[in-house]
Amino acid sequence: MSAQSEFLRGMRGFRLARDHQDLTEKSPSEVDHNLRSKALRNGIAIIGFSVLEHFIRRRTGELLLLFDKIRIPFQELPLGIKKIATRGAVTGVSARIRHETDAIDFIQTEASVIASSLNTTYQISKYSIGWESSNLRNSDINQIFNSFLIKDGWQAIDELSTRLNLSILSSRDAFNTAAQRRNDAAHNIEAIVHPTHLESFVREAYVIAIGFDLLISSAFQKIYIQDKDYLIHQRQINSKNIIIRTISWDRNKWKEFGDGRKKATKTADSQEELWPDALIRAKRNNEILTCMDREGFPSEWVFPLLP
Repeated sequence: MSAQSEFLRGMRGFRLARDHQDLTEKSPSEVDHNLRSKALRNGIAIIGFSVLEHFIRRRTGELLLLFDKIRIPFQELPLGIKKIATRGAVTGVSARIRHETDAIDFIQTEASVIASSLNTTYQISKYSIGWESSNLRNSDINQIFNSFLIKDGWQAIDELSTRLNLSILSSRDAFNTAAQRRNDAAHNIEAIVHPTHLESFVREAYVIAIGFDLLISSAFQKIYIQDKDYLIHQRQINSKNIIIRTISWDRNKWKEFGDGRKKATKTADSQEELWPDALIRAKRNNEILTCMDREGFPSEWVFPLLP
């Protein structure tokens, strides 16, 4: 199962749990119910952040594993990529050793991956970035942005969220708050997660996940197509580099929209009717195709030109 599929499945479960009646507190006299409600909300907050955290790590790893398809000499990669593929990989692999049942085999396998940077065809370890600590941190995501030459990554996510009609005030603050809430719920018996926290996290998680993916995958595509301006650091990735074609539910119909267009390209009774032609148009125009569910959250997104 892909990182995206796991994320969407996890968020579907989170949304179902969020709507359960046992999460809402009753009158103070309903002591047992309220104790159960608090425990459930705290547990769901932990799970929700884990779904987002896992997606960011797993999606980054998926793209790093695709570097064996890159036809650029290792020394010509952006400096940030070379650093995480070597020094970063050593740090990440070292942190993961205690979690492996066969540590010797794990070390030998990952060491050969790191050493492959000396070869014409090379690999990059999926543990090269984001695995230094037990939990993913804001600084880890910033390092991913910097390594892939993504300019003002958090701001770019905010800008993309507006274009997807999923605006939030600050994706950076949302991530930091969710991370702190997760830590409090896991380690502080007095921590309280309110239903409104779970409600807001749904939108925030989708925004951060899809925004992060659009940026990092667009950066990888620049490497894959050997974009010289990008490779010599003369051009960084920002939200303006990304063109989004969207299939969404609008006025009781499924409609396909070009980026920034209010008039639908095509209308149909189902997503399945729109998808094939929309995918062709997205591939022809180097766009990312995103499908939204009836509540306006992403249900799938694809990069037609990625390997």
